[in-house]
Amino acid sequence: MKKVLFLSLVLLSATLAGCTSSDDGEVQVELSDEQIDNIMDEYFQDFVNNTSVTINEDKSNTYYQNGSISSQSNYFIVDYTFSKAVLFAEQAAVDHMNNSFEAIYMEYNISTNQHTNFTYQLDCSGYYLVGIQTTPVTYWENSVNYPAAWSATYNDTIADLYQEYASQTTVRFTCDENYN
Repeated sequence: MKKVLFLSLVLLSATLAGCTSSDDGEVQVELSDEQIDNIMDEYFQDFVNNTSVTINEDKSNTYYQNGSISSQSNYFIVDYTFSKAVLFAEQAAVDHMNNSFEAIYMEYNISTNQHTNFTYQLDCSGYYLVGIQTTPVTYWENSVNYPAAWSATYNDTIADLYQEYASQTTVRFTCDENYN
């Protein structure tokens, strides 16, 4: 650090060495090429040794530090053979007809001026009512007779909830065996 300061002082004081005053007030410095070369030869290596320069080239992972090149590349190679069964665990067969889902019914009470939410746990078997005794026809295969079947089996609120939730993706995954 002392040598760097000394070099800086030498270069600054060199501007005053050999000064002569001219008529226009400009200061002239007279150093020969040999004097400049001697100063640079004597103190340049100290200046370089006290300076750290690092250039990172992200593309090639090559680093230049104080004039030397170092390559810092880490490569990890893994050769692994796998199958679909390894990636995706075997899922147990789902009994769509006996599943259930939550349905939220919101009711407005005019006398209290408040909305009240009711949560119902509905069985997926409600979507298999038509033909349940023989061959069930799911709601998604043919929905024509389902409003009447729901009204006969449940009250109007539950019938409306089955109608409202029939097209939701989560209910289809839970209840419809043919939905992918």
